[in-house]
Amino acid sequence: MSSLGGGQPGEGGLPPAAPEVEPADQAQVGTDEWVARVDERRAAQKGLSGVVVRGWERLPAPARLIVLLGPFAIFPFITNEGNLYRYGLLTLIYALLAMGLNVVVGFAGL
Repeated sequence: MSSLGGGQPGEGGLPPAAPEVEPADQAQVGTDEWVARVDERRAAQKGLSGVVVRGWERLPAPARLIVLLGPFAIFPFITNEGNLYRYGLLTLIYALLAMGLNVVVGFAGL
């Protein structure tokens, strides 16, 4: 037998073969490509919509709640007891009922 050996790597005094390295442009196991590209997606939001989205993301949660509920809070002060108020109230009731039904059906798994 020779000292170099002719068998498997790692036998006969030869070092084991180095593992193959995957190219960086291919998907790798354990790496989430969607998360890795978050900076690219943020940079892609340009113009007025990008400014609005970035501003919305910077707001703390209580400020977001105020921005969303603000129009509903001032609605009764800017309308009168006419048809608009009545139809708006009925629309809100139907929307709440629809959300409640959606939650019940979701919990039931239907």
